[in-house]
Amino acid sequence: MKREEAEKVLGVGEEGLMKYTFYSNGVNVFYRDDKVVSFYLGEKSKGVYRTSRGVEIGMSKAKFIELFGEKHVNEEENGEPYYMYDIVNKEYLKLEDIKSIERIHLENIYVSSISEDVDENIDAIMIFDRRSFLYSD
Repeated sequence: MKREEAEKVLGVGEEGLMKYTFYSNGVNVFYRDDKVVSFYLGEKSKGVYRTSRGVEIGMSKAKFIELFGEKHVNEEENGEPYYMYDIVNKEYLKLEDIKSIERIHLENIYVSSISEDVDENIDAIMIFDRRSFLYSD
């Protein structure tokens, strides 16, 4: 999505740290070449925004996994689930699948992840290309 399209929905944001633009509704966006390549939904986005799969703030970790499927889930060391998807080959990936991918191709791998509170309810949603996660360009 282009920045212009995003800002029709989000309004005008403030430039912040690490090239992120912060919006008043709990959304932070990282743009590369005026394209959305990473976004974060925080507590203020609850009841306002959800992902195309229906993931939203306050939802249980179990529901997040149900929406994406057990088969493709990866887990952080802290137990938080995430999914990686190759938008070119249209397939889910595991971490070992991408260890040797060149930097330029990392923008074709999208990650959907969450953080959760002590009750295992989602308190943040992050969707980003792997390039934006590893490099700030």
